[in-house]
Amino acid sequence: MDSLLQILAGALAGKAEGDGKGAEHYSVYRNLVEHQEEIKRLLPPELHEALARLGQEYSERYPEEAAVYYRQGFADAMRLVFDCLPRKEKAKKRKGDE
Repeated sequence: MDSLLQILAGALAGKAEGDGKGAEHYSVYRNLVEHQEEIKRLLPPELHEALARLGQEYSERYPEEAAVYYRQGFADAMRLVFDCLPRKEKAKKRKGDE
């Protein structure tokens, strides 16, 4: 039998892999629910509410985190694009070399 932490890690990893689109999102969600139910069976009844709060908290935080990662990725991509463009100093040196 898997340990509680292994089950939780698998559930969170599965949710993180989804992109929120169509069947893939549904599949990831179903896997998460299955993992939560398995964890619930392993926990004493007095911890079931804590598990539900953990799932709710993660569900509320995930879109915020995804937005931050998206914005950072976009900023990194734009920085790369601009770093690849010739700069005025480099262009002046090239003209002077000719």
